[in-house]
Amino acid sequence: MADRMMVAVWVALSAVAIYGGPTSLPIHTARCLVNGTYYSPGESFQRDPCSPCFCGDNGQTNCAIVDCFFTPCVNPVNDPTKCCPICPDGIYIA
Repeated sequence: MADRMMVAVWVALSAVAIYGGPTSLPIHTARCLVNGTYYSPGESFQRDPCSPCFCGDNGQTNCAIVDCFFTPCVNPVNDPTKCCPICPDGIYIA
C-alpha cells in the first residue's frame, strides 16, 4: 500500500512539474481589431477621415466624430482624403 501512495505522490508531483502553474500560461494583451488590422492599447488610427480613433486598454475601439462647420464658399468640394469640404477656387460667400 505504501508503494501505491509513493507512486501516486510521484505522479502528482510529475504532473505539477510538467504542466506548471498558472504563471506559465502566456499572457495575452487585449487588442483592437478594425477592418482586419490589429491595434495595440494606446495606439491611435483613423477609421476614415472624419473618425480619429484609439485602442483602449480593454481592447475596445474608441472613436470621435468630427463635425464640419458651414463651408463659406460658393462651390465647396468634398475631397475623399479630408473630412470636411474645402474651398478650392477661393470664391467665398459675402
